[in-house]
This record gives sequence, structure tokens and C-alpha cells, in this order.
Amino acid sequence: MFRFRSLLILCLFPIHCCFAVIRYVNVNNPTPGGGTSWATAFTDLSAAIAAAREGDDIWVARGIYKPTGVGRNATFFMTDGFYVYGGFDGTETTVTQRNPTVNQTILSGDLGVPGDPSDNSYHVVTLYKIVNGYFMDGFTIRDGSANAGVPSLTPQPDNTGGGVLFLAQANDLSYGLVRNCVLTNNTAVYGGGVGSLGNGVGAQARYGVTNCIFNNNRAQIGGAIAGLSLNGDWGEGEIQNCIFTNNLSVMSKGSVLAAITDNPGSNYSTNFTNNTLYDNQAPVLYNQQTGGTSYIFTGNDIVWQSGGPYASVLNVGPNSDFYDSDLDLASPAGGNLAVDPQFVNEAGNDFHLKHCSPVVDKGTSIPLTFNYDMDNGARKQGNEIDMGAYESALPLYPGVADVTYCQNATANPLTATADAGNTLLWYANYTGGIGNPTAPTPATNRVATEYFYVSQVDATGCEGLRITTRAIITAGPAVPAATGVTYCLNDVPSTLTAIGTSLLWYTDPVTGVGSATAPMPSTAASGVTTYYVTQTIGCESQRKAVTVTVNAPPAAPVAASPTYCLQATATALTATGSSLLWYTDPATGTGSGTAPVPSTATSGTTTYYVSQTSGCESLRTPVSVTVYASPLVAVQPVTGNICPGNTVNLNASGAATYQWDPVTNLSDATINNPAAQVQNDIVYTVTGTDANGCTATAQVTLKIGTGCSAGNGGNAGGTLTGYNFPNAFSPNRDGRNDVLRVKTGDVPKSFSLLIFNRYGQKVFESRDVNKSWDGMLAGQVAEPGAYVYVMVITTSTGTVIKNKGTLMLMR
Repeated sequence: MFRFRSLLILCLFPIHCCFAVIRYVNVNNPTPGGGTSWATAFTDLSAAIAAAREGDDIWVARGIYKPTGVGRNATFFMTDGFYVYGGFDGTETTVTQRNPTVNQTILSGDLGVPGDPSDNSYHVVTLYKIVNGYFMDGFTIRDGSANAGVPSLTPQPDNTGGGVLFLAQANDLSYGLVRNCVLTNNTAVYGGGVGSLGNGVGAQARYGVTNCIFNNNRAQIGGAIAGLSLNGDWGEGEIQNCIFTNNLSVMSKGSVLAAITDNPGSNYSTNFTNNTLYDNQAPVLYNQQTGGTSYIFTGNDIVWQSGGPYASVLNVGPNSDFYDSDLDLASPAGGNLAVDPQFVNEAGNDFHLKHCSPVVDKGTSIPLTFNYDMDNGARKQGNEIDMGAYESALPLYPGVADVTYCQNATANPLTATADAGNTLLWYANYTGGIGNPTAPTPATNRVATEYFYVSQVDATGCEGLRITTRAIITAGPAVPAATGVTYCLNDVPSTLTAIGTSLLWYTDPVTGVGSATAPMPSTAASGVTTYYVTQTIGCESQRKAVTVTVNAPPAAPVAASPTYCLQATATALTATGSSLLWYTDPATGTGSGTAPVPSTATSGTTTYYVSQTSGCESLRTPVSVTVYASPLVAVQPVTGNICPGNTVNLNASGAATYQWDPVTNLSDATINNPAAQVQNDIVYTVTGTDANGCTATAQVTLKIGTGCSAGNGGNAGGTLTGYNFPNAFSPNRDGRNDVLRVKTGDVPKSFSLLIFNRYGQKVFESRDVNKSWDGMLAGQVAEPGAYVYVMVITTSTGTVIKNKGTLMLMR
């Protein structure tokens, strides 16, 4: 018979205010701030706890957090009603997105020397006087050491609850819940993992622990959990859906749970249901009543160990017997079982039950506080509740669906969907017979409905119930009427059409799922694509093939891009190909069979496009027509008085090459700056040609001026009476005019002749009237062109002649 006392644990679930504030904590945050977002998350959990108010959430990202405080009294101290969640990676926006298994969030009391418990926190977490309820979810809590006063066993706060302490002093009312947590490697005098202490008249300490793992915790009394109700107070505990492994009581007083009262006014009750205990020291439960009243209500628990049954009792003290549980004892009593629970892998700490475990559906329905198992699945999945922390069930029905075939259609083997790791068995009847792992293939030679049955078997050989599936064979209609279509590459296609009822379209002649939407064929690539269409009139017809042919276009025509000069006469464009079409746009527009004649009225580039057609139209070939602007040819005007025999430098610009006309008296008619020896009025025309071959002309007029003196060649300066100085010579070694010199019969008293090139560089100097210039400059041939001379002569009679002008060096 199962004994149960209802607890007021509902108070552990306060109403969560819609205006709650979320406080974020991430020990690895490089930019900590006020904790209002992951970006500004606290790095210290204690700071977030200090900032939190009733109804708030605290979200804690993965990492190791240690409490702050003075010495071993450092603890995560909670005194108000708020929720603390671990298991985040630091990006989530909802609690359901977190994964505590992957994002391990550790609260550690290992404050001083690593691995030395003597300087660890008395309590990693302390829950004190929490009137409005509190819970923490998703943490690993470890390394607490509540050993104050050892070896004394006198209860006090600092020797109770190494991992978590639930504390209520005189007249305090405190509620708390620890959920989805791992408590490991904690030590205490009372309650290595969790301790609940009511210490004073009127104190009410209520706590809950669900979906938690207690591993390797150690205490003098109550290795994993201890609840103490002292000095006339009372308390309640709810422990459900938890796993306990390798926990120890040094004094053999409850390796898993101890409940203690010490006063006639003290009262304590604990619900201990649907828990799995493995390899914990016996006894696992200890109930001590010293003047008070204490009950441990058990049910649906599994207590097992490796290596054979327990040799001693599993519980010590009154009101602590196991009921409706599976106990590893030679002779269990109280309606308990003693059968191997068939864990999935106890060596690997997987305490799920195999589907055919003998404790599946062997629990007793009770008014559970938490109607879910350790996987947060529904607590009752079969005919009755299972024993232990996990709910299991026989393998569910495989997933099946009826199939329909038209008469004489090709049928496929039936299919069903088994759970991962399970196999299927097929039957001809709902009961009896031998299952066949090979799926049957329905016969379609007649109109009928055939019935088949299938079950699934898990890896342990546990077989579930059979489920019925049907093969419905019906008469089929005729195939729809449809014809193939032909396109050119990149044509705009239309959806395919067929004549029939409830058409279904396919891309495979046999397999696939039909679509009621007619396909739109692609013309992006040439080739042949076949679609298939059926009609459905009660039954689906055979598939009709519809062929879509996409022809490749011919090659694009070959065309040259011509160039013209401005205002040149253009001819019609040409290209190599057949049935040419001409366009002014690379993609749009309507082609013309007449080749365009480009305009040369303005300079610039105009692009035409041409294609050829041979059933399909080719891509368009661009034909660029470039019209070059005429060069801006100009001649610099000649200024000053020009006398016969003067040499004048002409200067044209704006082209790449030049041709002067006429060539009379020019030093070089093919350069931009020839020297002209003027004998009379003349007009020179220069034709300039640019790099594109385009030409333009310019003119310059040279007119003989007035006031020219006779016999001086028109050169400015004094008259060279008795002295003859030519204004041109040609030092080309032909024996004629090869040198430049003054001819005179006079013997001057002094003589000076300076000659400069057009750059102002002195090229010749003489103080000897008989010395001549041979047209050389520093051992190199001087370039042809105009030169400036300055001559000063003192004749034999004392007359001073000053003369200057230009002369021509011609080759």
C-alpha cells in the first residue's frame, strides 16, 4: 500500500509577473555592464543576485562561478522570490533555447586551494527566508563543504547543506525549488548535496528537488539530502524524478536522504517518489524522530546496485519504509518488486528503462506534484506509471499510411516507419502468426482492399502492438491527352497543359509525388526534358509523357566594328551570317532585316547588335561604330616686320603629323615647326593628321613689310656696307655653302659674331672675321632650322656696325 501526504509545494511556483526584468550574467563577457542584455551582462553572479527583485529572472551563461563573501561564508545568497536559470551560451532570447547539458554552468565552492575542501564555502547556494517562492534551474552545484564544528553533530546552518542550504529561522516562512541541476562532490555534517534547516519556533522550511542528479556527495548524516526540523518548527520536502549515484553517509544514516526532528513541536514530512537510486551505500533512507514527528513517504522508486542485492536494510527509522518500488533485496516486502529494472546502460549512467523493463507500468497512480518525468515527458505513457525517474512504454505503433493503386499498376513493397534502432515485423493477421521482417507487396491484379499488419521490435527484442495498414486497388481512368512543345533557348515558356480531370504532374515515369500545379519548363539550357501527367477520377491513371524540346540557337554572327572620321561617308553595316536581324539594344527591341547606315554627323561611339536566325535566333553580336572628331589644327600667327630674305619660324599644333603646302623655302615641310625663308608674300597651308587618321587644315599668311633696307637682307640692325653675310647655309658636305662666314675686303679693327639656337643656347662665337661656322655643335651635327646672330664690327675707318637677325641652317 502506497502512503502519501499532500504537500503545499504549489507555493514553490509563484506567479511570474509579466513585467519581470531579466538580469544577464556571463563570466566570459569582455564588456560587462548593468546586466540588462547579453552584451552588458554581469560577470559576477552575486552582482546579479544583488540587483534582482521579486519576480525577476537571472539568466546565466556557461562557465564557472564562485560566490563572493568573507572566507568560507562566501555563498550565493538568495532572499527574494526570483528565478535563476543556467545553461545559456550567451545568445538566447528565450529560456527554451538554452541547453544546460552542452552549456555547463557550474557554481563552485572551491574558493582556496583547488581540490582542498578545508577552505571551501560552507554552502555554494543559500536560500533564506524566501517568502514569495524561488527556484533555480540548469546548474551544476559542486564543492560545497558544510563542516563547521566537526566533529560536533550539533545542527547549525554552517554544517548543513554543502551544495544548497534551505534555511528558515524562528517564525520564518521559506519556499524554494531546485530543478534540472547536478549536485556533485559536496560534503556536510547534514545533507552533503542539499540541506533544509528549520531552526526556531514557528519556522516553516519547505523545499523541492526535481529532475536533479546527485552524485558523489558525502555527509555524516544524509549523504545527498538532509531535512532538519528543530526547536518546534516544521518543514516539508518534495523529491521527485531524481537520480542518486555513489552518495555516502559516514555514519550509515541515509546515504541518500535523512529526516530529523528534535522537539515534540517539530514536524517534518518528505515525499520521495519516482526516484532512481544506484550504487548508494545502505541504508539509503534515515528517519530520526526525537520527540517530534517525521514521515518519509515513498513510492515508485528504484533502489539498485551493481554486484548483487544489498545485504542490509535500505531504510532506518520509523515511517520510512519503501512502498510500490523495485528494491535490490533478496526478499522485499511492502508490495515491492525485486527484479532487474533493465536500465539502458547503467555503466554509462543512462538510467532510462528499456521498453520491456519489468518495472514499466508497475508503479502506482498517485497525486504527483510534478506530472512529468526526468526528460520532461508525460509521467504516464502506458496503462500505469513506471517506477524510477524516467517514464517508458512499449514501442509505439510504427508510422503507416494506406496506399492506393490502380488495377494492374506496379506496386511497391509496403512501408512503415520504425523508431530509431527498432525493426519491423509484418503479419497477415492482427493476432497470431510469425512476423516477417520483409515487407509484403500488394497484388494489383484485381480491384480489392487488402489488409496488412505491422509492429516494431526494439533492440532488446521487446515487440509492440500491431497496427493495420491497407492497400486499396481501384480501377483507373484513361491517360490524359497531351502533346509535346518546342522552344528556343531562353524563350519565355508557358505552363504545360493536358486534357483530363484532377491532373497530377511528375518528373519521373514511375516514382515521385504528383503536383496539381502544371510545371513551367525551363528554357535556360538546350535539350529534351520529359514530364509526366496523370488524371485522377477516383483512381490515378497511368502517366502520359510530355516532351519539352529546347533547341540551341545558332552561333552569333561575326562582325567587325568600323571607325569613321567626323562627316565621313558611312556605308551600311555588315556581318557574316544568315537571316540577319539588326538591333539598337543588347536584349530588347524588334530586329530589322535592313542593316543600318551609321551617322557620322557627331563624334562618339554607337553600338548596334546583330543576330542570325536559323529556326532559333542566336545571341546578339555587338557592332561598335566609332566616329572620331577632327583634330584641332592651328598655326601660330607670325608677328613683326618681315623683309625679303628673312627667316621665319612657323609653328602648327593639334595633330600627330603635318604636311605644309607649298613646300617653297621651307626647311622641312613635314614637321610642325619648319623655318621659312621669305622672299615675297606667301600663304602656307598645313594639313594635320591625328592618331585616328582624321585630318584638318590651317593657314598662315606671310607678307613683306614696309621699311626694309636694300642690301641687308631685311635683317634688323646697321647696314653691312663692304661686308657680305649670308642668311642661310647648308653644311651637308656637298661643297656648296658648307660654311657660314663674313666676306669682306676690309680689315676691321675689331670683330664679334655670336650665333644662338632657338633655345637661346650659344652655338658659335668668333672674334676673327675670317673664321667660319661649319654647322657643328660640341662635335655633333646641329639641327636644321632658324638661328639668331649678333654681329658687332669696327671697320678699318673706325665705323661701328651693329647687326642682328636670323639665319637658316638647312641640310
